[in-house]
Amino acid sequence: MKRHLVLLVAMLLMQAAAVSVFAQDKPKAGDIISGFVDDDYGPLMMTTVNERDAADRIVAHCITANDGSFSFKLVNPKDRLVITYVGYEKVDIPIDTTYYEIKMVCKDDPQPVNNTSDIKTASGLSIPPREADIDYPTIDMDSLWQSGLASVIPPKVYNVDMCRSSIVRSNDPVNINVPGLEFQVDSIGLRHIVSLPEQYYTDIENGHGYVDLGLSVKWATCNIGADSPEQTGDRYAWGEVTTKPDYTWQNYRFNTGGNDFWDVRFSKYNSDSNLGRIDKYEVLEPEDDAAHVNWGGRWRTPTANELQELANNCTFIWAALNGREGYLIISGKQGYTDRFIFLPTTRSRSDGLGSDGYYWSSTLNPIKRQGSYNPGPSNCYALHILNIDSFEVSIDLENCRCWGLTVRPVHP
Repeated sequence: MKRHLVLLVAMLLMQAAAVSVFAQDKPKAGDIISGFVDDDYGPLMMTTVNERDAADRIVAHCITANDGSFSFKLVNPKDRLVITYVGYEKVDIPIDTTYYEIKMVCKDDPQPVNNTSDIKTASGLSIPPREADIDYPTIDMDSLWQSGLASVIPPKVYNVDMCRSSIVRSNDPVNINVPGLEFQVDSIGLRHIVSLPEQYYTDIENGHGYVDLGLSVKWATCNIGADSPEQTGDRYAWGEVTTKPDYTWQNYRFNTGGNDFWDVRFSKYNSDSNLGRIDKYEVLEPEDDAAHVNWGGRWRTPTANELQELANNCTFIWAALNGREGYLIISGKQGYTDRFIFLPTTRSRSDGLGSDGYYWSSTLNPIKRQGSYNPGPSNCYALHILNIDSFEVSIDLENCRCWGLTVRPVHP
């Protein structure tokens, strides 16, 4: 069938995003909607592509592959195609064809690092400007390149490990220029924080300190239930506001059905008609948010996008504070590179050292369950930090909402 390229000028003006649509017969329910997403520098992997109905509920969902391609089965041709990617303008268009080419545009013009054209990865490849839009003046770039690290710019992706090169591991050389922050390095190369700035937090919100990292939200200095940055604090099931001795589907607040993953039914936060009544909630309401209920004021649990923003704009340095391992997270935003937070591990190995940690987001998995491939609304996004055999940071959906995880609050 002959296809004609149609330039959607109106959408460009409204959304600052270029969308090329190939004219075809009107799509119908069950058709495969496909296409590609990119920006000026090439394909965008892990971009969120949703079909939303008239009530703005997600009824179909996929993410783009490494080459920026996507495809999903259409539920209703009267719905809308909504495409989102952290730091880019949202694309929201009617579904009037089965094939799209989407060009995303940054919300703000990036401020590139000086001489980005001269920065090379370990393999000799230049770093695209979109991945070099964060200034890291406190990091010794030459030492990082010589250590074999690929780059210090984290990728903008969901559900995959953050680029290892955005993580400074034990024995990795790095210059840290934060006044008042001092380290001692042990025999295995682990950095122990021995001195913190006299006042490293920015201010107080409703009795709790926070740090302004130059991001869209301010980050608390401690977890809920902790008195200092390295303490684990309390654990909460997703959507619950009190702690309990154990965390199971049987005692989960919003479970009205069975006692295991396959039999649960939900009374709230549900996107699957097979698991209860579908509602509009994809992010925790204030009354169900452990951060807001326990700390009050403007405190809340961070969204998945805000966790991703933290990953995109900071350098993660593996270190120990008062014996607890975790990530020292230093802002890479210009004017804020002396600001940091510490995220401790929240579980321990048999030798007593921290091994990994999980931090809830307030964001529900918004699509229907698809067997074991996609758990649907039974799971929620969380930040995972790890140092067993490898040093990794990921934002993933491998988290049953009945689990008891820690929370690091944020506020606007």
